[in-house]
Amino acid sequence: MFLSGTTWDTDSGQHAKGNFLLVFQQSWDSGKEPSPRELRCLVRNVRLDQLGNFMMGHAEVKLPEEADKLRISLSGAFGNDGLPLEVTKLEHGLGKIPSRLWAMLTPMPAEFSERYWCSNREDGTEAAAHKYIKSWARKNLAMLRRLRVVAAKVPASS
Repeated sequence: MFLSGTTWDTDSGQHAKGNFLLVFQQSWDSGKEPSPRELRCLVRNVRLDQLGNFMMGHAEVKLPEEADKLRISLSGAFGNDGLPLEVTKLEHGLGKIPSRLWAMLTPMPAEFSERYWCSNREDGTEAAAHKYIKSWARKNLAMLRRLRVVAAKVPASS
């Protein structure tokens, strides 16, 4: 979901660029356990271009102590056509995104996560949920652009 930016049309289709809210959830075994409700967020400057019926692009994330940036493919709202991106299932050029990314993402307040999960396109609650999430993200843009610092575990001395 774009929080701010510009859009334009060309002969090759539609294009958009700006601050984009990526929403993540942890991966889970859908056959054995319920979907996790907690959502976490990150904002990156993204460009999406029309590819057929889809708006496609990528976001780059530089994790501490990693030589290369992670490149996450995006499509549509929140990066995954309206669904959260799953942290451990995402692919990039060098393999899967490390699961430690989850700890570095900013948690979405529980009330907004619940609005997201309980929203419905048919009764209009989806648009309202997105409006609340977008408002929260805009107010917290500086925080959402940074990865959170995760304290290293110190081994216990004996």
